[in-house]
Amino acid sequence: MITGKKGIAYKFHDMLLVLIFISLDSTFNLPYAHLLRWVYPIILIAFISKEMGEIAYPKGALWPAVAAMFLIASVYSINIKYSFGRVISYLIMTCFFYMFYKRQRYNNTLINIPWYLGKMFILYEIANFFTTVTGDLVRGTGITGNANSLGLWSNVAFVFSVYYFKIAKSFKIKSLYSVIAIMSVYTAIASGSRTYTLCILLNITVFFMIIFQSKIKYLVLLPAVLFISINISSIMNLLYQLPGFQRLIQEGSSRGEIWKAGISLWMQKPLFGWGYGVNQELNSIKYLGNIPGYGDYGFAFHNSYLSTIIEVGVIGLLIVLIHYIVILGKGVVLYLKSRNSTLFIVIWICVNMLIGFIGGSAMTSLGSTEGFVFWGLLMWVYVYCGDIVGESI
Repeated sequence: MITGKKGIAYKFHDMLLVLIFISLDSTFNLPYAHLLRWVYPIILIAFISKEMGEIAYPKGALWPAVAAMFLIASVYSINIKYSFGRVISYLIMTCFFYMFYKRQRYNNTLINIPWYLGKMFILYEIANFFTTVTGDLVRGTGITGNANSLGLWSNVAFVFSVYYFKIAKSFKIKSLYSVIAIMSVYTAIASGSRTYTLCILLNITVFFMIIFQSKIKYLVLLPAVLFISINISSIMNLLYQLPGFQRLIQEGSSRGEIWKAGISLWMQKPLFGWGYGVNQELNSIKYLGNIPGYGDYGFAFHNSYLSTIIEVGVIGLLIVLIHYIVILGKGVVLYLKSRNSTLFIVIWICVNMLIGFIGGSAMTSLGSTEGFVFWGLLMWVYVYCGDIVGESI
């Protein structure tokens, strides 16, 4: 059993690692963060394996199948060395998450991890908000330096702020998290991301219904609707001043061309793909040819599902999606039995990120901040649910 001091040490390690990965998605990088994101988990794996007496890898759900699929896709890769490096990084992070959470579960502190994680994203949101407000950009980026990243983390901060609002006892604390929730809505819209703006609207709707479960919700909703209806022109003028809002209402999107290019690549190798992690290398004149009016060479395909099917084929994409469904589905089953609010929040953030991955390319990249957080939360659900996902923890 981990002692109290060791339990505190584990929380410190968890928050420090999250801070390292957050710094990778911001304009204020920690020194050597790109190196520390791999070295630090390896060091922690060594310490935990000494306590556990083994290096453990999850055997339930489809964890082994996902690893095998990434490995097979790497054999057929156009850049074998790079793809195998990505497989190794996937295995390192998967082992780390599993062993770290398994040890926390043994210590009965696993349930606390999302609580501490949320506090860090609240602080991240505050920094993003003030940077966005004081900035002068067409689309808000906050300290992330990327508009889509701002949209994603704004949604995560909104979910956590509502969670803290729900469990808070003090009126002052509830007021504080209400303000942070409003800040999150602002930065999500300011990002100019259509996907994450839709996510924030979905989150507002869902959590409004959850918090105001009695008939009082209609008493709150009616004045709000009347106010918006009467002051619609003033509200629209205000919205036009937000960074990114004009992009939200523009017709069309530059994503269409890049998605067409990606689909044409996938159709050339539909079953096993071009190789794990190589989607940016594929987005080049060498593989796509000279497409008139196309200016996105060298970028990702801006859709994680498209990137995954290009890299590992339709078989790989199906394995990954079934893997997600199995774990999150079992999490929902456990939530319906236990009504544990922390479990619901983690599942809902995973759902948010899966929606957001429609406009991003980091779903299977555990070296990115988005991939790190998503797979970390997915593993948390897996370990928390224990043997109902196919393994006795």
